[in-house]
Amino acid sequence: MGRWLRRSLTAIGRWGFTVMIVPKRGAIRRVYIPWLGVILSWVTLLALGFFLGYSAWYYPHSRLNIVKLKADNTRLRRENHQIKPALQRAKEIEQLLNRYIKTVTGIDRTYREIQKKSPPLRLSSRSGNYHPPLYRLPTPVKVTDDGQVSLLATLTLQTASLGEEITRRTEEAERLHKELLAYERLLDHTPSIWPVRGRLTSRFGYRRDPFNGRNTLHKGLDLAVPIGTPVRAAAHGVVVEAGWRSGYGLTVRIDHGYGYQTLYGHNSRLLVKTGQRVTKGQIIARSGSSGRSTAPHLHYEIRVNGKAINPANYLW
Repeated sequence: MGRWLRRSLTAIGRWGFTVMIVPKRGAIRRVYIPWLGVILSWVTLLALGFFLGYSAWYYPHSRLNIVKLKADNTRLRRENHQIKPALQRAKEIEQLLNRYIKTVTGIDRTYREIQKKSPPLRLSSRSGNYHPPLYRLPTPVKVTDDGQVSLLATLTLQTASLGEEITRRTEEAERLHKELLAYERLLDHTPSIWPVRGRLTSRFGYRRDPFNGRNTLHKGLDLAVPIGTPVRAAAHGVVVEAGWRSGYGLTVRIDHGYGYQTLYGHNSRLLVKTGQRVTKGQIIARSGSSGRSTAPHLHYEIRVNGKAINPANYLW
């Protein structure tokens, strides 16, 4: 088998053709070209042509790819420098959100406390319902030189805008919280609770005086209660008078601020002193019938900027 193969290859190697070169003068020349050489020559020419053609097509495309890769690399390198500030901004936004949540929680707690302290059906909105507009993130506007949208640049833009919006709304919520706290303080210092629970025997306004029969202004309410009934402060304030007063007997007068003062007369015992701070609902005296009185009761007055007003408008 091996000998036959060698003979066959040897025979094939002898195949070929002869090229005769006939000059105008001189002897004829013969050139023998084997078939194997012709085949190898054609294969070489085809390979060379394919290589040159592929190189002519690949070089400009590869150059464009290299330019694009360099541009992408430059952009990525630039965006990498922006990643750290973007992450830091995300942390700041997290803190702003927590601040906003705490503020809203405080508003809700304050509002619930105000509801407890306000007279029924008297707490109304200051200026209608609050409906802030919905927030929308800005559309991507950061575009690279090659026309592509930079996601990181868009993220940076949107997080910055979101941070500004959260800051603005948080400031609004904090301002509203301060207003609610101020309103809560006003409620705490507004006389709005009954100092005692008893039978109303004389209203505010003109009446016949039980001692001289004349028609005089009764500057408060008379509430009939047993002697020794606890008398409570109608609001937060400072005791400006605690002692005997002509006509009123043992009297407590409290300055609540905001122009409000309350007076509690005809007590049997005083439990506070002048200059003492009291809170709404605190027991300040025991009722009685001291002073110009016909029976055990509490005389209760509310004065606004020094003028006596009807306490019934504040009690609930």
